[in-house]
Order: sequence, then C-alpha cells, then structure tokens
Amino acid sequence: TAAYQASLRLNPANADSHYNMGVTLANIGRRNEAAPAYREAIRLNPRHPEAHCNLASLLREQGQYVESLALYRRGHELG
Repeated sequence: TAAYQASLRLNPANADSHYNMGVTLANIGRRNEAAPAYREAIRLNPRHPEAHCNLASLLREQGQYVESLALYRRGHELG
C-alpha cells in the first residue's frame, strides 16, 4: 500500500490510484478500508466500471444488497 499512498500524495485526484489502493487493501484482507478507496475512485471517475463492481462485491459481502445491485448494474453498463 505504500506505493499507492505515495502516488496519492503526489496526485490525490488520480482515480486509478484510489482504485488500485482499494484492490490492494481488499487483497490483504483490509476490506473495510477498501470501500472508501473505491468510493473515491468512483467520485473522481464516475465511469470507472471496475470500481463500481468491486465496491458492489464488498457491499454484497456486508449484506448491503440494494446498493450492491445498483453498483453492479452501473458497472456492467459502463463496462
């Protein structure tokens, strides 16, 4: 995560860096920290299909099915 943190310090408006931070956090088991990273990627780039779908997966795991379904749908529309 250190590399993405450094990248975000240099360019906090980089949606892909937020997305990649979310992927990394999810992969190392820090799934609760991944969700805000995906949300920020979506805020910065609302047309980022992978961020929508990855956030949807996290929310589905947490039982937030309504928001999860909406994010999956949006992600698939974009992708």
